[in-house]
Amino acid sequence: MTLATLLTLARLASVPVIAYLLLAREPLACIAALGVFGLAALTDAYDGHLARIRNEITPLGTFLDPLVDKVLVLTLLGVFAALGFIAWWMYGIIAIREISVTAARIWAYRRGWDMSAKSLGKHKAAWQMVVLLVLMTILTIRTVGDSLEGGWRVLADERAMRWLSGLATGLMWVVLVLAVVSGGQFFLRMKRQSMK
Repeated sequence: MTLATLLTLARLASVPVIAYLLLAREPLACIAALGVFGLAALTDAYDGHLARIRNEITPLGTFLDPLVDKVLVLTLLGVFAALGFIAWWMYGIIAIREISVTAARIWAYRRGWDMSAKSLGKHKAAWQMVVLLVLMTILTIRTVGDSLEGGWRVLADERAMRWLSGLATGLMWVVLVLAVVSGGQFFLRMKRQSMK
């Protein structure tokens, strides 16, 4: 097993840890969740690069990397939907897209087709990480701010929180549009591949 694949599996192992820490809604747990998420995001950025420079690109790694990204994104967006930070219907559309693309990618993988992520899908994945970071920041600020006394409560200032919540909503719309468009693009590529 390559080092890049091990990093991908480490990212997978971080998913339940991050979810548990977020659901605890405790100041230190939320800060820890941000840290673990940061490490997971670094492994996402680094594993593919590492595989390329070490010439260790494998079918398993090519398949696992986007799958683990989807597990991470769907789990954490589900946590934020459960906590009321994002609308369930938005989560539902993104989940349907991610699950259908993953199922189709597995089907294509078994036929030997290269259905790896293209530019738009990679942009979608990057924006998903950004929206997760913003949502975690909001939860952390609220949780830490609520636990502090006096002047330190400025961390959870209502106007700042409204602005951050608006930013998160705007970013969710970006993610939603990219998810739908890149999903459509993926299925058009599959259709062309099947006609060869």
